[in-house]
Amino acid sequence: MTKKLDLIILFSIFVSGCTGVASLRPPGDPLERLKYDIDTVLSDSIFIPSHASIKVVSLETHETLYERDAKLLFRPASNMKLLTSAAGIHYLGPDFLFKTAVHADSISPDGILTGDIYLKGSGDPDLQTSHLDSLARILRASGLNTITGDVVGDVSYFDDLYWGNGWMWDDEPYSDEMFITPLSVNSNCVKVKIEPGIWAGANTGRNGKPTGTLQTARALLPYLWPAGEFGLRARVIGALLCLVTAKFANVYVPVLYKQAV
Repeated sequence: MTKKLDLIILFSIFVSGCTGVASLRPPGDPLERLKYDIDTVLSDSIFIPSHASIKVVSLETHETLYERDAKLLFRPASNMKLLTSAAGIHYLGPDFLFKTAVHADSISPDGILTGDIYLKGSGDPDLQTSHLDSLARILRASGLNTITGDVVGDVSYFDDLYWGNGWMWDDEPYSDEMFITPLSVNSNCVKVKIEPGIWAGANTGRNGKPTGTLQTARALLPYLWPAGEFGLRARVIGALLCLVTAKFANVYVPVLYKQAV
């Protein structure tokens, strides 16, 4: 009886071992291979502290080909660029061009525009100062030499929603988080380079900027850690503690959330 039991155990181990080896082989069916490939990628240890929400749908049959935590709510972040680009190519076409137009009431025969001139944008995300220079040269070549009014930016091409719902408040200073507008020049940013004075309170009259990280830190140190300003120093310490705490939470909260779930 004992020998028979031993044979059964050995046979079971052999079968389970064979099953494990067979399961390592990629499936031959294309749909099953898709599922296998996605699961293989997500099983990598790099994804342990993260969460993935995936849903693959056939464009022909609308059948769900793969689904994994598809109903979890996430911020789409830069993934939204994929949908925006796809929608733009589909509805506008790959050869679509954004137009930035110049409008005015009338120009006198001697090249004088009495009143304002209007620059109307249509959403060109790559409009640069050099493009405006080209428009100015075109106007000059057409005979316009004097404008008595102002240059007015016309942003009526879009609606009045300038800030996306759910956008983070601390993203506002960055060029890639600019207000939504049809007339954006140089990514809606103005670059200003100011070099501190030689000592605290001195004028900032010199041109240029510190050439390295160490020089930049030395130049900013009198303003971040001024002598005798204990209140400001305390605020700097508090800000650094908040920054470290935020970074810690940003890294470990997903891990703790996953363990809780």
